[in-house]
Amino acid sequence: MSIQSELRDEAEIMWHWTAAAKNQEQKFRAFLDELRPTRIVEIGTHQGVSAALLAEYAPVTTIDIFPNKVRQKVWRKKRPRHAITELVFRSSRARDEAIAAAVAEADLAFVDGCHLMPDVERDFGLCIPCGRVILHDYWHSDESWPDVREFVDALDRTKYIVRTVVPFALVVAR
Repeated sequence: MSIQSELRDEAEIMWHWTAAAKNQEQKFRAFLDELRPTRIVEIGTHQGVSAALLAEYAPVTTIDIFPNKVRQKVWRKKRPRHAITELVFRSSRARDEAIAAAVAEADLAFVDGCHLMPDVERDFGLCIPCGRVILHDYWHSDESWPDVREFVDALDRTKYIVRTVVPFALVVAR
């Protein structure tokens, strides 16, 4: 059963903004099934749907700059298999320190925060020490977050293995 069908009664969820949208969930799960993470860090929680899906695979620390009441509804209804630790920060320094600490314990990061180049670069730099990063919103069109695509396409292939399955990019440190 898809997470969207499980949460169909949550009218506040904007599905087209989530990695668990109908046309994305199967691709996301394929990466997670292959990677078999034991601890995950998520950057950019929004409504908490992706965190709920990630928590089916491993404990998740999810980090955002905005609180969102929909998250708690989603997590109560979904009842994730593993724990979700939600962290919300209004300070860049505190946020970045929390990411670094969480990444030190993780073996996968899911980056879906701000999609502008400086933020994508910073979030990736903070997350790659865990060895594996999935970036969301890797699209071929310039109409949908071109900075994510440009960042991924410019990565040094001698340092990283990169595999893209729109709208995801998996980056593994060599």
